[in-house]
Amino acid sequence: GAQSLQIFLIAPLILHHFDQVTATAWFLFSSINFFGVIVIQRVMLTFSRMIGMQVGGTRGLVSLHHITGTMGIFQIFLVLLNALVATVLGWFSLNPIVSGYKDSSQIWMAFCIFQAGSALTFFVSRYHAILMGFNAVAVSNRWNFCTLCVGLILVATVIFLELGVVWAALTSQAIALTGGLLVRRVIPQITEVPASFLDELRLDPAVARQAIAPIWQSMIMQCANMGVLPIAAMIVAGTGNIVLAAPFAFATRLMSAVEQIATAPFNSVQPLISQQMAAGNLRTVHHLLHNRMILMSILYAGGLLTLGLGTPLVMKWIHSQISFIDFPSWMLLGLGLFLSRLNICFLAPYISINRIPFYWESLLQLVLGTALICFLLKPFGLLAVGGAIIFAVVVSYRLQPYRLYRKFTVSEKETPKP
Repeated sequence: GAQSLQIFLIAPLILHHFDQVTATAWFLFSSINFFGVIVIQRVMLTFSRMIGMQVGGTRGLVSLHHITGTMGIFQIFLVLLNALVATVLGWFSLNPIVSGYKDSSQIWMAFCIFQAGSALTFFVSRYHAILMGFNAVAVSNRWNFCTLCVGLILVATVIFLELGVVWAALTSQAIALTGGLLVRRVIPQITEVPASFLDELRLDPAVARQAIAPIWQSMIMQCANMGVLPIAAMIVAGTGNIVLAAPFAFATRLMSAVEQIATAPFNSVQPLISQQMAAGNLRTVHHLLHNRMILMSILYAGGLLTLGLGTPLVMKWIHSQISFIDFPSWMLLGLGLFLSRLNICFLAPYISINRIPFYWESLLQLVLGTALICFLLKPFGLLAVGGAIIFAVVVSYRLQPYRLYRKFTVSEKETPKP
């Protein structure tokens, strides 16, 4: 939610003060780093669920010690992997856009700052995972919101004063890192975790075996549901057509904001769902899921319509350097992402206890959707993106997540098994 607020308030300044190439590159930075974002989320959620199940059960500090130490080892390995992936994706998508641009060195420097900042922020995300595991999501969100508000003011000031994309990138990443470090100071005050546990780097084979499968399986699922959008942005940018790439890169950031806002009520109860599943309170889980899915659907629809109709007017009013994508392409894209997210909601009871079903179907969705975008982009334009996502979701899953959810709702006598 706070990150979405940052997008809405910073974007007008970017559109007005940055030229077309620099604005496109700025919006692409997040798309290029999509793998790192997914890795961060999956590691955080997997280990927070393990902590949540531990808290809901025996509350053994020795086990928590092993979980936090193993999480640190996983983070180091995945930070290095993300750096490699981001470098390859950055060269593929940014190079056609900035090639021949007079300030290309500034954009590449800003990109390097983003990657270095992401690596450090990834590591301190472990502190948020610990709070989530103790169902202190509100505390984690509160600190996130405070630091992002400070960052919002500072980044807005940098852009308004036209200090350049490098200083804007440096400021945004510094604030994100500071927020994670501040959360570290709060943990011992509100949880049972001593300060000595927080920075441990110790691999526990038993914990690692429990974590590996849920992480890579949920990464595949999350890449399928989140990854198609940034991949599409990079494919469009890879064409070198700035007239097409700039509007779509901006649209992907707005679409990400819609998704963050719409899914925030659902994501906020995931630690509670893990604890209730561990305790066997399946009726409570069903009630939570039903209410949150209805709220998510309302927020999705409202966000898509509001931004689809209002954004072109705002961009015209602020004299934006770039345009917005057409309304049919925007709505089709939103529908595809909503259907994809709905499948995740249907599978939430299983995912909450680190049992990840249909991950191969998720991989098929990602591959099929990406291939269709590549083949259909030239003849159909941006309509191809949303159409490809919808087709890939329907063909890959064939309503299986919904059927599994129905099985869970009609049989609440035992812990569900995919």
